[in-house]
Amino acid sequence: MGVPQIWELIREHQPDPVPRYPISVSLPGKRIAIDAYHILFECGFFNKYGTVDDISKPILNFIHRLKELISLDVWFLLIFDGNDKPTKIRRADAIEGDSELDTINRNFGTNIFNDPIMGSIHDLLTKMNISWVTTTGEGEAFCCYLQHILNVVDYVWSNDSDCLIFGGTKLLKNCSKQYSDVGVTSEYNKYFDKQKNNYITSVNYTDLVQNHGMLNRNQLLLYSILLGADYNTGIKGLGKIKSLSIVKHKKTNFSQIFYDIFNTITDQNKSEKQQQYESFQKDMFSYCQKHSKSLFGRNYGESLLSKDKDNFENWPSIDIVLHYFHPSMLRNFNKELINSTYTNIHGSKGYDKINFPDLKTYLTEMKFGNVTNFDKWFHNTMHEMFLIKYINYSGNSEALKKNIMITEEKNEYINNINRNISQWKVRYKSFLSGVMYDKHD
Repeated sequence: MGVPQIWELIREHQPDPVPRYPISVSLPGKRIAIDAYHILFECGFFNKYGTVDDISKPILNFIHRLKELISLDVWFLLIFDGNDKPTKIRRADAIEGDSELDTINRNFGTNIFNDPIMGSIHDLLTKMNISWVTTTGEGEAFCCYLQHILNVVDYVWSNDSDCLIFGGTKLLKNCSKQYSDVGVTSEYNKYFDKQKNNYITSVNYTDLVQNHGMLNRNQLLLYSILLGADYNTGIKGLGKIKSLSIVKHKKTNFSQIFYDIFNTITDQNKSEKQQQYESFQKDMFSYCQKHSKSLFGRNYGESLLSKDKDNFENWPSIDIVLHYFHPSMLRNFNKELINSTYTNIHGSKGYDKINFPDLKTYLTEMKFGNVTNFDKWFHNTMHEMFLIKYINYSGNSEALKKNIMITEEKNEYINNINRNISQWKVRYKSFLSGVMYDKHD
């Protein structure tokens, strides 16, 4: 989730029009690390109470999303959260007398996904010959590490603004059938007409900082601490406007000072950093007391910044701050996971490694209630998923002539990118081994 106000700032600084395009335009040609939790949430595996009991419909939604990606021959890698992911703070979760760190540590090391659900998801991916990674902590943090540090991927797909804090520089977000920059689970979705195609928004954070006045990463780190993000509830009395004034202040660069304290920290210097952190809090408070009018537009000397106080309330502990600066994650990457034998890698057939009868049996046991003809659904879903790969990589021109016929070619004009997209209407005969359907059965 991160800090919703960060997305507000992104929207304010995005060039006009917002770079939001059909996924058929945005995704091909890019290597994408996907925050798996974000995708699973949109597919319906979780609600406000936790995981759902019946996962048959979420599994069906998940297959549809995988089909969407594979049918475009997109290069993607799903990144799952690990057991060292701290439990996110919710005020309702707190036990009276607990600190925020207590609330996190009470569940630290427990997986938010129960084993049967994750087992089902991983089994499905394995049977579909799709590679994935389970990191140690936050999935989106490792996505950003793959993008910004290791350069394994070009983009991170996530709706979590923490990606910017974790170092992500190119993001994809809010995939939905809307021209407007809203996600599929957004409460604003109902106010817009759905389009035929899924659209997704591209965020080039480096460009926004360098050319459009967006907050830099150091400023975002302090902004998140002041407002409250996944692991803290925010500084009492500082909303988004006051917090923004503090992090953008130039005469005393609080964001840089804050960053310098936590950027390099070890077990040996942690007590020294604790003292620096406490001094920073009081120095910032004192500065705000003295310059309340110029910073915030009014004098808060009788309330928030009264003379009988020497600090703001509700600063997070140093351990919580470290979750933002130095998240738990893998520091190596197995490149075998992106070799050309996997279905999720551009340029691979992928389907030649799938035991389709076994996959069909596995999915039959899911008992999809809203699939009236399972055999037909399975046949059509698998063939539509792998049609482009079959055309591009089968290597058998005679079989292509026999099995594939282009019946219509047209150009569809896409308004918000001011260009035509070439489209083919294709008829096909069954070409996947073990996937047959007799419509007369």
